Amino acid sequence: MSAFPEKEELAADGAAHGAGSPGAHRNTSFSLLILALMLLAAAAVRLAYLEQVRSAPDFAAPVLDPQLNDYWARALVTGDWTPPDGANDPMIRSTPYGRPPGYPWFLAGIYRVFGLHPLTPRLAQMALGLLTVLLAGGIGWKMYGPWGAGTAAGLLAFTWPMPFFEGELNSPALECFCFAVMIAGLLQSHNRYARGGLALAGLAGGWLIITRPNAALPVLLAAGWVAWRFRPKTVPQNRPVADFLSGFRPAFVFLAAALLCVLPVVVRNRIVGGEWTPVS
Repeated sequence: MSAFPEKEELAADGAAHGAGSPGAHRNTSFSLLILALMLLAAAAVRLAYLEQVRSAPDFAAPVLDPQLNDYWARALVTGDWTPPDGANDPMIRSTPYGRPPGYPWFLAGIYRVFGLHPLTPRLAQMALGLLTVLLAGGIGWKMYGPWGAGTAAGLLAFTWPMPFFEGELNSPALECFCFAVMIAGLLQSHNRYARGGLALAGLAGGWLIITRPNAALPVLLAAGWVAWRFRPKTVPQNRPVADFLSGFRPAFVFLAAALLCVLPVVVRNRIVGGEWTPVS
């Protein structure tokens, strides 16, 4: 699935705007070139910042929230739940989650695949940041055309909080990526990727919720938008209820995919804590 318009859509847009001329094709090629240069520049900014923060004292010995995330992820990989020196046991295994588990699980996956070196999660998060820039460009292109793509990609490529948090063992880089995937998937829901796009958007929204629980609100708003978008315009007299409910199937696909991420956390918290704790 791609957030960028497909060939058929580009052709249709070109015909609608009289863009079949060589000049229009040059404009499109120029916009794609600008996006590529933005990605290269964004990568250069991130690598330069990473080289700078590697000498920071908390790069290999994180503190506060990054310390808990790092401890949780390493414990999942190694099986050693011994707290760091001077820290209390957060009792992650025996109590409902005190912090959302989405980011520590992501971090544990990085450690499992690439090793426990402190550099690997930063590189992975900066790769996520570049993918987020690319997705933002695709979303901007789909909604507003080439200039929208360049503006959206440029804002995310060079807005300083993005590379800063990509260099921290914290969740904003993952949150931005999940949100961008969700929006891109929803925008694909009108074409032949409909169910795949909705399912991918739902999974991204669900992981966003278990990473940042108050993201449940925009995810629910997105589900409402899907239901409104696919609502039946007319309901036949002979099958009013069935045809009316069929308009909500896309929203159901989206929400069901999101719940695949959220429900295991809710059930686990119930089993461990004896009461219903939504995420953390």
